[in-house]
Amino acid sequence: MLLLIIFSLFSEIMEQDKKLFEQGFNQCQISVFQELLTDDFEFYHDKSGKSDKEGFIRDTQRFICGSSVKRQHLDSEVYPMYKADTLYAALQEGRHTFSENGIIVGHARFSHLWIKQDGKWKLSRSLSFAHQSIEEHLKLLISAPVWAIGIMKDGEWKGKFYNNSNAESRFNVASLTKPITALAVLKLVDKGEWDLDTPLYTYWTDPDLTQDPRSRILNTRHILSHQSGLPNWREENLAFQFDPGTQYQYSGEGFEYLRRAIEKKFQKKWEIIVEELLFAPLQMTKTSWIASPAVAAYKANGESYLPIKKVSVNAADDLYTTLSDYGKFLKYIVEGAGLSTDLYQDFLKGYVQTKKGKYFALGLEQYLLSDGEKIYAHGGSDEGSKCIFFLHPESNEGLLIFSSSDIGYELYEPIMKIFWGEKGKQIIRLETD
Repeated sequence: MLLLIIFSLFSEIMEQDKKLFEQGFNQCQISVFQELLTDDFEFYHDKSGKSDKEGFIRDTQRFICGSSVKRQHLDSEVYPMYKADTLYAALQEGRHTFSENGIIVGHARFSHLWIKQDGKWKLSRSLSFAHQSIEEHLKLLISAPVWAIGIMKDGEWKGKFYNNSNAESRFNVASLTKPITALAVLKLVDKGEWDLDTPLYTYWTDPDLTQDPRSRILNTRHILSHQSGLPNWREENLAFQFDPGTQYQYSGEGFEYLRRAIEKKFQKKWEIIVEELLFAPLQMTKTSWIASPAVAAYKANGESYLPIKKVSVNAADDLYTTLSDYGKFLKYIVEGAGLSTDLYQDFLKGYVQTKKGKYFALGLEQYLLSDGEKIYAHGGSDEGSKCIFFLHPESNEGLLIFSSSDIGYELYEPIMKIFWGEKGKQIIRLETD
C-alpha cells in the first residue's frame, strides 16, 4: 500500500514538473507559472540570487522567452511530507540539463517544495544550484587532461567544447586517417579514374606477395571493407592470413598497400592526391600528414610527452588535424560526399559483419540499431591518441571526439549518453555486449 502511495505521489509531482518546464519554461506559457506557483513563491539561484513570484516570471520572460534555451529533465526523487498523518507537501530533488539550439550547454541540480492547496499541488520554494557548463561537468566526469568535442545538429557543428586545447590545436587522430583515405579513393572512382573491383596487381604488387596467387585477387573493395586477408601491420615479411573477400580482419597494412598501388598508377604522391581531392576543396588548411606542431600527449598516469614526429605519409594512420578541419570532412560525408547516388550507397553499405549489430562499410563502421537506424563511425587509438566519431546521416547528426591522452576513451561513454541519449546507449551496449 505504501509503495502505491509513493508511486502515485511521484506520478503527480512529475506531471506538475512537466507542466512547469515543458509548458512554462520551454514554451514560455506564462499562465502556467501563474497557475502553479504559490503567491508567496520564492526562488533561490546560486548565480543570480533570490526572487519572488513576480521577479521569477519577469526574469523568465526577459531571459528565456524568445531564446533557444530549453530544459531537459534527467532524474528526480520525491519525498512525502506529513503532518498528523496528512500529506501536506512533497520535496522533489533532481537533476536537469539546459540546451541552446539543441546542444546541451549546462547541467544543474534543483530542489522543489510542493505544497498541497485546495487539493492541488503548488510550487512554494525552488532552489536551483550546482550549475555547471558542459565543459565543467565533463571535467568532473573525465580525467583525460586534453580533449576537444564537436556536436553536429541539423548538419552543422553547433557545439564545440575544449579542455586544455582550442580551435587551433592539432591532434594526431590515428586511424581516423582511414576514412579520409577511403573517401579520397571513392572520389577517384567517381571520376572514372579508379575501380573498386580491379585487382591491384594491375598496378602494383608488394614484393613479399609476388609468388602468392591471392595477390591477383586482392582489390580496393576488399581493402576498404577490411576483408583483404592482410594483417593489421606486418612484423617482418607481409603475408596473407586468408583469401581476400572471405572474412573480416582489420588491416592498416591493407590501406598502405592501396596507397602504393594508387601512387604507382598516377605517378603522384598520396598527400598530393588527397590535397587535390579533399583538403583543398574542403579548405582543410590545418590538416597535414606531418605533425607541425601537435598537442602534447599524455600517459595514463598524467605524465606528458611529445608525440613522435612522423617523417612519412601513412594512408591508415597518424593524420594531424583540428576539430574544425575534421568536422568539415564529416559534414561533407553527411551531405553526400559529392559522390553519385549509387556510389554513396556503396560507401555506406555494410559489407562484412564484425560483431552483433556492427558491420564494416567502405572505410566506415556501421552500427545497426534496434529500430533499423544506421550509425556510421570510426575510432583511432595510438599512444597519446584516442579519437572517435559517430554520424547519423539520416538526421544530420554527429559526434566528434579528440583526445591526446592514453585514457581518452573515458570520454566516449558519458558523451554518448549526454549528447545522444538512447542512440548513444544502444551503441554502448553493442560495444560492451
